[in-house]
Amino acid sequence: MEKPAGYDYQSYLSSPEWQAKRSKRLALDNYKCARCGATKNLQVHHLTYDNVRCENVENDLITLCKNCHKEIEERKRETQAHSREYHKAVDKLIDDFIKSHEHLDISMGGNLNFCKIETIQQHLFPYLNERGIWDRHPHGTNIVQAYFRDKKYKVIEEVLMTDPSMTPYEVSLYTGFNYNLITKHYKEAKEKATMFKPKDYDNVKTADEFEQVEIGGHYMTIMKLAESKNKNGGDMIIVAFDFDQRDKQTGYFKTMFLDDVRPDKKWPFQGTQYINVLDNRTGTCSRSFKTFCTCVERSNPGFTIDWDAKDFGAQFKGKMIGGVFGKVEEEYNGKTSLRVRLRWFTDYKTAGSVKVPDTKLLPTNTPAPAPAPAPAPENDDLPF
Repeated sequence: MEKPAGYDYQSYLSSPEWQAKRSKRLALDNYKCARCGATKNLQVHHLTYDNVRCENVENDLITLCKNCHKEIEERKRETQAHSREYHKAVDKLIDDFIKSHEHLDISMGGNLNFCKIETIQQHLFPYLNERGIWDRHPHGTNIVQAYFRDKKYKVIEEVLMTDPSMTPYEVSLYTGFNYNLITKHYKEAKEKATMFKPKDYDNVKTADEFEQVEIGGHYMTIMKLAESKNKNGGDMIIVAFDFDQRDKQTGYFKTMFLDDVRPDKKWPFQGTQYINVLDNRTGTCSRSFKTFCTCVERSNPGFTIDWDAKDFGAQFKGKMIGGVFGKVEEEYNGKTSLRVRLRWFTDYKTAGSVKVPDTKLLPTNTPAPAPAPAPAPENDDLPF
C-alpha cells in the first residue's frame, strides 16, 4: 500500500522542501506563466501526482497563472467525466444487446447459445462496432454470458417445478439444452423444486433472538485489514473488526460468526467496513481513509503506519480503534427500514464518551437505489 496522494498534501505545500522546489520552477520559467506569459498570480502546478514529495522539478512541475491553472483543472475534470459517460454508454449498449437478442437464445426457442463465449463475441462485437464502439470489452462478454446462464437455470427450475421426477437426461431432451449445462444446475434447481426441512433448521436463530448492536461509541479491535478494488477499479481496504474486552458487547461479531451455520459464512457485514483509498472526484486521498488511519495511530501509542510494508494489512491486525454506531434509514426492494451501522471511526480512548449520532434518514422525494452487496473479506487468517 502506497500513501495516497493528498494524504498530508496541504501540510507538504507549506513545507520548506516544497517552497524550494516552487522557487526553482518559477525561476526556470522566468517567473511567467508557461501557457500565456502572464507575470501575476503565478502558481506551480503538478503535471503528475505520482512523485509528490520527490518531484523532478524540470519534468513534474510547471508555472501557470491562476486563470490557466483553473482552466487546466476544469478540463481535467471534464475528461474524467467524459470517461465515465463513455463507460455508461457502453454498459447501456450491452444491456440493449441482451434485450434485442434474447429471443435468439435457445432458452427462448432460438438456435443460438449465448452461454458460449465464441457465440457472444461473434454477435456482440459487431453490434458495438455498428454503434461506434470499436474497443473490445471483455466485461461485456461476461455480463452477457452470466445473464443467459441465469436464464437457462430458471428454465431448468421451471421444468422441474412441473415434474420434479425428471432426470437430467430427460430435462436435456425437453429443453434442448446441453447435458453438461443441465447437470451443473440440476441439483440446486431440484432442491428448489422440492420443499423440505432445511439443514440445521432447528439450530438457526430467528431475527428477534439476536442481540442488537447498541448505538453510541464502542471499543473495538481490528481483526483483519485486506486490500481490494471497488466496482470502479479503484483501491479500497476492507476492515473487519469486533468489540474488545473493554466494551459492553465483547466479542459480538465473533458470536454472530460462530452462530452462522451456513457453510459459506463470512465475517458479519455489520462488523465490516469498506473504505475507498482515493476520492473518486479528485483522485486524491479520501477523507474516510485518512480518518481511519489517523484513528488507528492515535488509538495505539507508538504505532505509525509503515507505508512500505510488504503486507500492508498485517500491521493493523490486533490494533485498537473506536467506532461510533448509529441508526441509518435504508431502502431495499421498495421498503425502508432503520438499521444500526458503523457511522464513523474515532479515537479508542474517547469511544466511551461520544455522543449518540442523529438518525441518518434518506433524502426526501429521492428514491434510493437498492444497495449492491459488497464483497466480504476473506476468512483465511481470522483467528477462529
